Amino acid sequence: MRVMTPQQARDSAERGEGVIIDVREPQEHVQASLPDVPLIPMSEFVERVGEVPSGRTIIVMCRSGVRSEQVALYLEQEHGVSDVVNMEGGILAWATAGLPMEGVPS
Repeated sequence: MRVMTPQQARDSAERGEGVIIDVREPQEHVQASLPDVPLIPMSEFVERVGEVPSGRTIIVMCRSGVRSEQVALYLEQEHGVSDVVNMEGGILAWATAGLPMEGVPS
């Protein structure tokens, strides 16, 4: 599984090559979110995996990068998704990098 920095993830999404999926829980998402990034909470991911788009790099993000790594591994191992990436540092690293977001992560 590959990893990307938040800046690399943003650049990939802006070029239309990748799509970022937020796997944090709804209460975390309410506090801080990234514009135009869909939320598929880890607790619902198995049931909602069909919502993950195909044809682009899947970039998975969470608060710090731990849960997103688990989800990325799940996509690789259980669904054969070969082009999946973990965004290292999660939304905390995104905020530290000064990238656009709504709210403040905790």
